Amino acid sequence: MVRNSSTFHKEWARCHDPPIKVGRHTVHNKQTAAAAWSDCLINSADGYGLFAHKQVPYLHNWVADGTHLLSGANFIHAIQIRGATVATKSRAARGRPLANNKCDCCGRTETLGHVLQVCPRTWGPRIKRHDALMEKFLRNMENRGWSVVRAPVIPVRGGSPQIPDGVLFKDGTCWVVDASVVADNAALDDAHDSKCAKYNTPAVRDWCQSHWPSKERSWVPLFGVLIFNWRGAMSPRSANMCKQMGMNQSDTKILSVSVVE
Repeated sequence: MVRNSSTFHKEWARCHDPPIKVGRHTVHNKQTAAAAWSDCLINSADGYGLFAHKQVPYLHNWVADGTHLLSGANFIHAIQIRGATVATKSRAARGRPLANNKCDCCGRTETLGHVLQVCPRTWGPRIKRHDALMEKFLRNMENRGWSVVRAPVIPVRGGSPQIPDGVLFKDGTCWVVDASVVADNAALDDAHDSKCAKYNTPAVRDWCQSHWPSKERSWVPLFGVLIFNWRGAMSPRSANMCKQMGMNQSDTKILSVSVVE
């Protein structure tokens, strides 16, 4: 009966003429409103690097689920990293054409991506971030019964040795695993495939088979890479690797948080 009333039709017309818009999108319901706000965010100056987060969405529940993984101060810092709202010279120079936006260490434009990924000044913290990410993964795998060799030096005839971050073995299955934190505009699955191709060589395969010989059956190692961008988004292929190795969603979420904390 409400829909048949004249008052309802007047209010409906008032609210939809002109139609409700969010950015360039016309909004009809909660779902289209959420999609419109998402599109506006990933097309903004600070939010464009969040486009990959929807590929493995459960990793980012910590933003709103009242997580105890982080202290209050670390949670605020992680949100700032995730949203690229940390103060940088490039951010401070918006709307100020004469302001200096150059890094005082290397002279390049000082964006948050530059500070976290490129600048020589933060080389040490980048290495610590990588090592902490990989160590959390390897310890989790050891707790699940995997035998782990950390950073084996695998000789290559006529070339430089190859050093993956870890080689894991359990019940006739071997994984060669590496880790990398990439730019927030990188294609995550492409980065995963590129790293896998780097280690999928005869030297690495032979080393794995000689380290864990089996008389019962022949096997070949599998290759996987923990690929995250610096905002905490994960490659779907990396997430699938973690699932195959027995890691649950909660533990995978911890890896994502460690990238931004």
